[in-house]
Amino acid sequence: MQTAPDQIENPYPANPVCDAVDTVGMIECNKHDLAVWEARLNDEYRKALVRVGPVSREKLRQAQRMWLKYRTANCEVYESHGGTIHFLLGSGCIIRMTKERTLELQGFDTGFE
Repeated sequence: MQTAPDQIENPYPANPVCDAVDTVGMIECNKHDLAVWEARLNDEYRKALVRVGPVSREKLRQAQRMWLKYRTANCEVYESHGGTIHFLLGSGCIIRMTKERTLELQGFDTGFE
């Protein structure tokens, strides 16, 4: 049975280094956080592929490809106006969605055929 993402305890606390108050610091923080969360996402995705059965494995692969495209398209909306604030909004969107997907993938278990 799949566990709902909001029922999974987040094992990845916020990065305390990211208390930047200037734009350059915020951008660097977002770059760092995105790299960290991308690695976590890929790790949880690989683990989920092992835990599910063959039918679900292929469906999960397809869903992940589509999710990546959706994440890109969705977050590009935030960056579409240009400017530093929109870059920060866009990268924040990508980080938020990546965190959510990472936690969702943790809930995939052997109950999937």
